[in-house]
Amino acid sequence: MIQYGYAEAPGRFDHWGAGHVHTFPNEGSASGTVALAPGDIVVLPYCRYVQDEVRLDIRDGFIRKIGGGLDAKLMSDWLDGNKARPDDMDGHAISHLGWGLNPQGRWDAIALSGADPKRHHAGARCFAGNFLFSTGPNSQGGGKRTTKGHYDVPMRDCTVALDNDVIIDRGKFTDPKMQVAFVPR
Repeated sequence: MIQYGYAEAPGRFDHWGAGHVHTFPNEGSASGTVALAPGDIVVLPYCRYVQDEVRLDIRDGFIRKIGGGLDAKLMSDWLDGNKARPDDMDGHAISHLGWGLNPQGRWDAIALSGADPKRHHAGARCFAGNFLFSTGPNSQGGGKRTTKGHYDVPMRDCTVALDNDVIIDRGKFTDPKMQVAFVPR
């Protein structure tokens, strides 16, 4: 999926000012470890910078363990607090993944302008070279999860490879065709 700022067909939605590419993993296929680092951004639900490392152990499409300090506790409590019933794990499922392309999206916008979610929900997701990691709902990607347990985390300085080709190296695009020209206002 791609977001480019407007919806031109019935059933399509977008965010104005966005500029990112995302997809949804096949149900139950995601496995591995994700480490959120200080300076990554929790856009939803908190609109704040990560303060301490969070380690997520992921198996069969779901987060099985959340380790770390305060940020791990915030994540765990939010996802657990939004369960529809005690055995509901939908918020812990891996949702959409992708990267930002917008050269005018700023990683430091929260530090510059404060943590007003209305200002940063779209912009923080799309700053050029981030990797967006999300949990919870996947209905926009053809799935059936509509949980309120949703986390969006644009991560900085990541390396992203598709089919063994590195497309982002430590937060920088390797292919100049992915770099959108910055147009000053």
